[in-house]
Amino acid sequence: MKCKRNHTAKQVERIQKTVLTQWDKLSDADLETLSGSLSDLQSRIEERLESTRKQQEKRWKKPLTCAWRRQRQALNDAVSRTGEQLGERAQQWSEQASEQASQVSDQAEQVAARAEALAKEQPLYSLLTGLVLGALVTLLVVVRFNTRR
Repeated sequence: MKCKRNHTAKQVERIQKTVLTQWDKLSDADLETLSGSLSDLQSRIEERLESTRKQQEKRWKKPLTCAWRRQRQALNDAVSRTGEQLGERAQQWSEQASEQASQVSDQAEQVAARAEALAKEQPLYSLLTGLVLGALVTLLVVVRFNTRR
């Protein structure tokens, strides 16, 4: 659909005003050189915006790259600290487990020594205790075996 010359000139004027209020990168001289052509206006805007984009890219590329590197380093440091803390905790837990195992082993040795001393002091009592425990274990095995059938 073709527009009349007057209508197109009004459109260009309206666009020029909008461009001036929104993009101060275009000067009055730029707008005057366009001589009412929408395609000239569009190409001039694109040219200025591309120039602005490149300037902004130059302006922000280094600071953003530096910020990204700092954040990456901070994250790496946090991961390293966490790994070190986990290693320390694992070492502590290992030492605690070893201590507890040693205590259990000592207690078992003490029980065995007392049982041995009791067996030497009262051999008949030890023999009867062994027989009772043997009978009890046999009974439990028989009951368990019979309930599975």
